[in-house]
Formats: sequence, C-alpha cells, structure tokens
Amino acid sequence: MIALFLVAFASNKVEGLALSKGASLMVVVPAVAWFISSPIKYAFGIFPAFWIYEIFRGDGGQWQSLLLMLGGVGVHLLAVYGMLQKFLRRQD
Repeated sequence: MIALFLVAFASNKVEGLALSKGASLMVVVPAVAWFISSPIKYAFGIFPAFWIYEIFRGDGGQWQSLLLMLGGVGVHLLAVYGMLQKFLRRQD
C-alpha cells in the first residue's frame, strides 16, 4: 500500500522521499489506539493499520475478530482502490 501511495502522489524522487517519511505516520498513528480502551479508538479506523493492531490485540471473541477482519479488509480495499484510481489518472 505504501508503494502504491508513493507512485500515486509523488511526482519525482524528492517528493517520493518526503512522502515516504509521512507515510510512516499511517503505520505509527494507529498504534496510539492500542492504549485507548474507550470506543473513541475506532476513530482511528480510517487508517488501514488500525485494524491490524486491533486484531492482534484480540481482547474479544471470534465474532469480534471476524468483524475486525472484515472492517480491515474493507478499509484496505477502499484505500487501494482510491490510490489506484489516482495513479491511473496520472498515467493518462
């Protein structure tokens, strides 16, 4: 996903390097939700990595894990679709 993010939004090598530094925040910021126990933590759900952290946390049952996995797959697919569309528009 990070590679697709870079090719979709970076125009040159310098922008790509700067964006790769910022892309690391997409992985680190959802880790903050690990320390929040209230339902407010689901606000971090816009970050695809959040769902992975929540599945690893595993404080629910099988059904909760299944719902988290479905949510994660959905957010990942939306993110990949959006970045792929942006990349394809830039190619034309």
